[in-house]
Amino acid sequence: MKRERRNILVTCGGKWVGHILQLREVTQRIDTLRGAKVFVADCQPVTPAGQFADGSFQVPAIADAAYPQELVRICRNHDVKILVPLIDIDVQRLTASRELFVAEDVALVGPPAHIAELCFDKRCFSRWAEKRGIPVPKMIDSMALDAATYPLFAKPARGFGSIGAKICRTVDEARQAEKERADLVFEEYLSGTEYSADGYVNRAGTCTVCVVRVREKVVGGEAYRSRTVQEPEVFHVAYRTIEALAAEGHRGPINVQIIRGDKLGVIDVNPRLGSASLLSNQATDGRLFEGMLREAVGETVWGDPTDYRVGLQLWRFLGEVFYQDDRVLGVYPQVPSVSKGTGEEESPTEKPSQPIGPHFHDHMKRKQDRTLKIHDTERP
Repeated sequence: MKRERRNILVTCGGKWVGHILQLREVTQRIDTLRGAKVFVADCQPVTPAGQFADGSFQVPAIADAAYPQELVRICRNHDVKILVPLIDIDVQRLTASRELFVAEDVALVGPPAHIAELCFDKRCFSRWAEKRGIPVPKMIDSMALDAATYPLFAKPARGFGSIGAKICRTVDEARQAEKERADLVFEEYLSGTEYSADGYVNRAGTCTVCVVRVREKVVGGEAYRSRTVQEPEVFHVAYRTIEALAAEGHRGPINVQIIRGDKLGVIDVNPRLGSASLLSNQATDGRLFEGMLREAVGETVWGDPTDYRVGLQLWRFLGEVFYQDDRVLGVYPQVPSVSKGTGEEESPTEKPSQPIGPHFHDHMKRKQDRTLKIHDTERP
């Protein structure tokens, strides 16, 4: 008899606690996923998100040849139906190995491989957007740096998370940046308000979600404070970008980053859930994540992309996990206890935090053995 699959595996999910909690919430709205477990896979043995998930798995690094096959093995052994990657290089690696997951009847939430490649390659995306009338910063060829108008923005041709990106205010700074990294591309520098639009393209190729938000505080390329807004000009450009990519074959979640000042331009597109897509999910009353999961199990979802709550704000905060020799000693804020029968959580205030001490170690070990981690020792 064929085993029923309903669980969800979030890859490279080490710090994304909010994604784990909100994914778990929306599973309760979907009959075929009610009672599903949400797991985390990461190259680190202990992760913050792993403490809030129903189980965690240590896997090889993304670049390791064994990485996709190890995920397949976990999916097979733990009844995983849906695989959700959260970072660009993971999306690119897994979409290129999609056939492995299809053969295992696992739905990979991600774009076709050619869309992942298009969005990851900054030069290709800029040329593609210009041909379709989508406003993007003008690319400056290396041979034209001496005659360029400064400042310019330099970034890796195939990069993510603002790693390696910098402002070059003079030609000397641009040439020095070239010496330090040979893979840089240069573009006109746009200044102004930075926006993100979290979107979703359904199985029929229609944009059903397009939530525009201001990125009020950004750290390392990730929004720590954000607010949903109604900005028709920004919405129009984001929606056009999403529709154009849908026409190329994109399906699933997508994030469009835009700067508007003296000029407006699309500065990046990520064909995945954005790190602050939690705000957009809340602004759509869970419709973003719910639609994604429903489509992963074969449904087709519809919706009005303009239908979201305006003025909703997100302020992310830090938490702490204390561990030693891969043994978790404390988690702050504390992990909520979940009643497996009802899915209702106990109030965290009913269990005040305690200082770590000798009396706490045994308590945390018992808790870890019960709920916090799956020791995945099965082999094919």
